[in-house]
Amino acid sequence: MSATIPYVMMDVSADVEATAGSVSSAVSRSSSTNGLGDIVLMPLMLNYNVHPDFNVNFRMGIYAPTGDYKVGRLANTGKNFWTVEPVLGLMYFGQKNGFEASAFFGADFNTENEDTDYQSGTQVHVDGTLAQHFPLLGGLAGAGVSAYYYKQVTADSGNGATLGDFKGKTVGIGPVVSYATSLWGNDTIFELKWLHEVETENRLKGDIVWLKAVFKF
Repeated sequence: MSATIPYVMMDVSADVEATAGSVSSAVSRSSSTNGLGDIVLMPLMLNYNVHPDFNVNFRMGIYAPTGDYKVGRLANTGKNFWTVEPVLGLMYFGQKNGFEASAFFGADFNTENEDTDYQSGTQVHVDGTLAQHFPLLGGLAGAGVSAYYYKQVTADSGNGATLGDFKGKTVGIGPVVSYATSLWGNDTIFELKWLHEVETENRLKGDIVWLKAVFKF
């Protein structure tokens, strides 16, 4: 079992075309916020060691709506609904050559946002990483590339879904660096990832930066 407690810093800007009669004008809006995001709980985590260099695991994630949310605000640290996310992971890590190749296949099943009467459809996604690891300063450093593909496969629904099915799609790619060491006798991993979205439909487009710290007790 595990829990992830995210801290989110978000800047969002958008250009909206407003029409009044026969007159159209562009309106720019922006919003910034930071704070606690939606906590991720993982009550089920299973792993099978196929080979010393290859593992298969399955985990069940639950995203709780703990982040801040306000109707009409562009930037929100939370989504204001629950999500259940089963994920299957395939991970190769060469103990002799230090090469990593991993892929994670998941699906998101969402509940309704009660403040907007809007329920996002089911989404499927694939996340992958290729990286080379090497000894550094008594620990193990890594550098490589990460990418993901996200696609909504069922339509949005609810009284607030006035734009129809509004299925989203996103593709992102970028560099990733990591460092594994021991702190106070505990295995510790730090990971920094930058993902640039190169293709987006029916979603906000931008860049995502992840800084992750994992402590094993």
